[in-house]
Amino acid sequence: MFNLLIIDDEQDLLEITKEKIESNFTEIKIVSANSVFEAIHLTQKHNIFDLIVCDYNMPEVNGAEFLKYLIATENKSYFLLYTSDISPRLPINTNNNFLGVVQKFNFEELFRNIDTCLKNYIKSKP
Repeated sequence: MFNLLIIDDEQDLLEITKEKIESNFTEIKIVSANSVFEAIHLTQKHNIFDLIVCDYNMPEVNGAEFLKYLIATENKSYFLLYTSDISPRLPINTNNNFLGVVQKFNFEELFRNIDTCLKNYIKSKP
């Protein structure tokens, strides 16, 4: 099963996004987190996420810092920043798993990225 981790400190926005994804993709298991610290714990404990969708603007640690952490720990999950910030400050060095930035509530673009990852996941399975 394709596993997706979604991170957002705003609970209402997290739930809306999660519900939209669930209604469009039945073959995805979604885990949610309200902070980067919670997400770090989940990735250390499980390390099974095929795609991570992460808010940029969060109080303790932003999404770009989390991306740096994932790169440093050689996490192989695809990563997508999902933000209302018009110009988030991205790390200088990203890896091939960084898919880019999607504006919040642009569900068409979010779904396109998820669909691409899902297709790649299906192709990679025997």
